[in-house]
Amino acid sequence: MSRFVNKEATDIITLSNGDKVLVRQKLTAPEQAALEGRLFSLEYKSGSEQAELHSNWHMQKIDICRAYIVSWDFKDDDGNDVAYSPETLDTVDSGTVADIAEAIDKLVTARKEANEKNAISSLPK
Repeated sequence: MSRFVNKEATDIITLSNGDKVLVRQKLTAPEQAALEGRLFSLEYKSGSEQAELHSNWHMQKIDICRAYIVSWDFKDDDGNDVAYSPETLDTVDSGTVADIAEAIDKLVTARKEANEKNAISSLPK
């Protein structure tokens, strides 16, 4: 297995209503670090050197979608195609964003578990 991310490698997620979303299979190390940096923050209490890790939960789903989505087949109320962009993502309802983020999370988790299983089975005996 290559150590390098193929930015062209994608998967298709099908949402409950049949809409399809094309997502990247993996993020590069800097992309993953940037995503994690947006998802979590350290907060220091005044007068203390000890930090607490806080989740920026209110933006997590949108940030995950922005990091992974390549395109989608969404249509507007008149049946016209609406191309994916960060700007059009900002106009999607919160339930759809949650559905996409959940599907991405399941896909990423399944891919990670499969890679770990393959890595273990390929160890010398």
